[in-house]
Amino acid sequence: MWKFIVGKIEHSPKPRSALLELPPKLQTAIISHLIPDATSSIQSVLLTCKQLYEFALPLSVHTFRYSGCPYLDDRPPTDVYRSYVQFLRYITVQKPELAQHVKVLIVGWVAKCESPLPTPPGMEELAIYKTNIDAISTEDTHENSEAWKKLWYDELASGDGADAFIAMLLVVCKRLEELCFSSYHQHGVYNKHTGRIIHMAARWPSLPPQVRRSIPFAPLACLHTVYEEAEKYTHFHERDWSKCVPPIFSLPSIRSYESVMSSLINETHETFKLLPKGSSNVQDLVFRGACFSDTAVKSVAFACKSLRSFEYIRTRVRDRSDREDEMMPRDLLEAVLPHAGTLESLYVDFEDDSFKKRWSENVDKTYMGVDLREMTALKSLVAGM
Repeated sequence: MWKFIVGKIEHSPKPRSALLELPPKLQTAIISHLIPDATSSIQSVLLTCKQLYEFALPLSVHTFRYSGCPYLDDRPPTDVYRSYVQFLRYITVQKPELAQHVKVLIVGWVAKCESPLPTPPGMEELAIYKTNIDAISTEDTHENSEAWKKLWYDELASGDGADAFIAMLLVVCKRLEELCFSSYHQHGVYNKHTGRIIHMAARWPSLPPQVRRSIPFAPLACLHTVYEEAEKYTHFHERDWSKCVPPIFSLPSIRSYESVMSSLINETHETFKLLPKGSSNVQDLVFRGACFSDTAVKSVAFACKSLRSFEYIRTRVRDRSDREDEMMPRDLLEAVLPHAGTLESLYVDFEDDSFKKRWSENVDKTYMGVDLREMTALKSLVAGM
């Protein structure tokens, strides 16, 4: 900008942006609104100026999304593996101070990577991974600890398994708050590495004090939200949901659980029944595209200490619809009645346009009944029968 004065010309400094004049906390708050859009928005801010770079850098790793496409079977596994390897390398080797700023992980299962990774983990990376593996796993926390640690390390070194990298992300992202994933159950990898980390986190409060003191940090200590979704409708039957989800319900910090295409029937909910009544801190439950039996829904609801919201949307799937033990409206009310003093929102859709064989045989269960008036905390009720 040029300033004209009689007899001379002076150069005036360019006015600073109003954004740069704001306090650091306000600048960070403003930039954080770019997170829901896309990572590219944050990346653009990083290239703007040094001052904004300082505030935008931690936000650039706030959410990690894997690069796979969940509805295509022919996607190249190498591309998906590369996204895990590169991000893990970035927050453990290149900029380890950023690992604490990762709040959301959106991950998915991919097929076994037959071809070698273009840039497999180097010795420096593997040394860091080994340190974390040794710190998190002892004979007191895991059975066959040494064999598992070797398997985990070998898969990281060879790049032979996305589950190994996802499990390491769960370990190094110590302030992780939300976990969204798909299809671990169907392919048997849930109980391999990722599942072990979740089991350990669930058992953490019950571990002896001397064992907890020997481990530098509690895994998944900040995780409050878990979202699961099957990759394809054909995976609905394959999910052994009851074996995989109870540890998630046992996490000390868990508050919200949402599942899409989950099945819990009388033959498969026994593991869930092992959870003591009122032992889970889950407050918000969402089941979309679900099929629950009458006793199964009670096992889930009774395990929670104080539910705040419950949503259930039924789906019609072969070999599951019109079961004699499928949940009905009265069953649902009996399941949530113990939460009468805390449940504020109840949303249920039983697919009123579908044929339900059991309903014609159990007319007294086709409505919730007068006990609904005991739900004194209820503020919102949406019901489709």
